[in-house]
Amino acid sequence: MKRGLGTAGFTIIETMVVLTVTAGLFMAIVLSQRGQHNRDFELAANDFKSQLVTEISNVQQGYFPSMGNFKCEAMGNTVQITPGAAAEGTNGDCVYLGDIMQFLPGNSSTNDKYTLYPVAGLRTATTLASASPTTIPSSATTVELDGNLHIAAVKAGAGNVGALGFFSGLGTISHDTVYTSGTQTIATYPITGSSLGSPSGLTTANIKNSTPLTSSGAKICLQAGRASEWGLITISGASGGTLDVTLDIMTTANCGL
Repeated sequence: MKRGLGTAGFTIIETMVVLTVTAGLFMAIVLSQRGQHNRDFELAANDFKSQLVTEISNVQQGYFPSMGNFKCEAMGNTVQITPGAAAEGTNGDCVYLGDIMQFLPGNSSTNDKYTLYPVAGLRTATTLASASPTTIPSSATTVELDGNLHIAAVKAGAGNVGALGFFSGLGTISHDTVYTSGTQTIATYPITGSSLGSPSGLTTANIKNSTPLTSSGAKICLQAGRASEWGLITISGASGGTLDVTLDIMTTANCGL
C-alpha cells in the first residue's frame, strides 16, 4: 500500500527561536557598524586635534614655511604684501606674527576644510594692533578634513567666529630692532568680523581689532558626518605660555554651545 507524502512544518517554539536568533544577529550587525562609525569619528577628531597642536607649536617656535613668492615691505605704518619672487633681504621690514585658521564647512558632496594664512607685521611693532597684521594669501595652505568630520560651530566667549588666530608675543625691541623678550609666548585670537566659509573678514582692520582670549577658551564643535555624534575641541584661552588643546566626545547636540 502506498503511503502519502506528509508535509513537515515548524512548531511555534521553533519559529520563535529562529526569529530571536535572527533579531539578535541583526542587532549585533547594527551595533558593530555603529561602533565602527564611532571609532572612525573619534580617530578623525583626534587627528584634527593633533593638527591643531602642531599648528600652535609651529607658531610658538616661529616656524614659517616661506615659499619665497611674496615681498613684504613697510609703507609708513602699514604692511604691503606683493606677490612675486622676493630677493634675499627684501622682506626685512616685516616679521612673522603667526597664522590664522579659517574654517570652511563643506556640503553633501565636498569635505570640510580649513585654510592657514600666515600673517606678517611691522618688525618694529610691539603690539598686534601697531604691527599692521596682514595675511599672506600666496603662502596660504588648505587642508581637507576627514569625511567623518563636519565643523558645526566655532565659538569664542559669547560669540561665533569663522577664524582663529594664533599669534606669538612681540615683546620688546632693542635699539637695533632685535626682539629681547616675549617672542616665546602665544595666544589665541578670535578674529573679529570673521565667519565660517568666507575669508573676506580677514582684513588688517579686523585682525588689529581682535583681542586674545584669557580665561575663556575657543571651542570648535565637530559633528560626525552631520550625524548625531559630536566632539568638542577646546583651546585654552590663557594668554602666554603654552595653549592646551582638549577633545571631548559627546552626544549632546551642537556640543551644548
